Amino acid sequence: MAVNKYGRIYQTGAALSVKYRTLIINDIIDSGGNAASAFVPYRLLSSLATKFSVNITTVKNIWVKYCEDGNASRRKGTGRPSKLRDEDLEYIKFLKMENPSCTAKEIKSKLLENTTAVEVHTSAISRAIRIHRLVGDDRTRKRHHTSKDRY
Repeated sequence: MAVNKYGRIYQTGAALSVKYRTLIINDIIDSGGNAASAFVPYRLLSSLATKFSVNITTVKNIWVKYCEDGNASRRKGTGRPSKLRDEDLEYIKFLKMENPSCTAKEIKSKLLENTTAVEVHTSAISRAIRIHRLVGDDRTRKRHHTSKDRY
């Protein structure tokens, strides 16, 4: 947890909650804001920024996004699409179930010889295993032992 320069406590890397976004939007509308024309009364953004202890740019961005799509929630991030298709992910999962200690390099070679997968980097395979939880079972995870387990 951290404190911004306006005094609001926040978690690093976490977006402003939908609750706060909705409160900001409702305050703008109650004060005469118009979502159809994106109109905001003079100096309202700065007063709301002070009220909610956020930057004025944050208030403006929330309002502009709301005017564009009528929604208070965040947009889904668009990042780079994966080269691995659903069939490739299923095959990786099958390989990890058969042999949980199989490395990403071994999986890459088996993918290339047994499927029509495009050339992918081993880091993409490792990321897919981690993100999609394509692990076989508990044997693939590190064990955490307490001292009483050892004796």
